[in-house]
Amino acid sequence: MLQENRTYTIDMDEKKLIIKSLWEKLPNDGSKTEFIQLCAKTFGRTKKTIRQWWFSNYGDWSVPNEFQEEVIELLNIRTEKIVKL
Repeated sequence: MLQENRTYTIDMDEKKLIIKSLWEKLPNDGSKTEFIQLCAKTFGRTKKTIRQWWFSNYGDWSVPNEFQEEVIELLNIRTEKIVKL
């Protein structure tokens, strides 16, 4: 049982690192603000909560577990568009 928890913790930490890495690829030209607005609408959270807790060191990149997969997917789509431009 203990080993299962360790695997889960590593997996969650990896997802945080992926989210942080993809977030940092978004340019500071309004893309991050647009993405925060998209998340607020998609996940029913306020923009302030998302910016302060989900996408910052202050909030320890605390995207709720149930949204992490979808956030990674959305970030991948956004960063791919940037690379193609």
